[in-house]
Amino acid sequence: MIIGNGLIAEAFRKDEERYEDYIIFASGVSNSGENSLDNFKREKDLIVKTISENPKLKFIYFSSVLVGIIDNDYYNHKIDIENTIKEKAKKYIIFRIPQVVGQTGNKNNLINFITNLVKNNKPVTCYRNVYRSLLDVEDLTNMVSYCCDVNNEIIFISGVEKVLVLHIINEIGILLNKKPIINDIDPPFQNNWFIENTDIVKQAIKTFKI
Repeated sequence: MIIGNGLIAEAFRKDEERYEDYIIFASGVSNSGENSLDNFKREKDLIVKTISENPKLKFIYFSSVLVGIIDNDYYNHKIDIENTIKEKAKKYIIFRIPQVVGQTGNKNNLINFITNLVKNNKPVTCYRNVYRSLLDVEDLTNMVSYCCDVNNEIIFISGVEKVLVLHIINEIGILLNKKPIINDIDPPFQNNWFIENTDIVKQAIKTFKI
């Protein structure tokens, strides 16, 4: 069962039969700047309802690799959701993932957000020396498939490499043949994060030559 209509959900929907014994939950709050309690509650209520109605299916949820590193409403919500899943689901896997990229996706996705600003000659506010890790959505589906036999664990997908956000902005500018207008400021949070991939993820990276 695939829940959601965005980038991640559509990628898994291509092989939906593979996941008939699972719930791939790829819906809910995806904007890291979100602070709406109503939106947070809506996601939590849907998760609780979905688990209660499908107790025999393994619940797969996508959290963020930056949980516990950045302290804001969105990341605190992710912790609350993780704890709810641990409490309610008999079988689950929580994937803490980096920035997922693909051909489509929500406008608040890091790459789409930056692209739209650069394309429209608008300034991009960039925190100085902040790194992010990018993961192709097809690589994510391969990794999840590889890890499906794991039970009741949090799996860390830190990615293959961390990249300066400033570098990402400049690369987008090159692709669009536009010079980005960058407003770089000091970050209000810890940014030199390092999280090691879970061992099974390291194996998946080697297996799929990511």
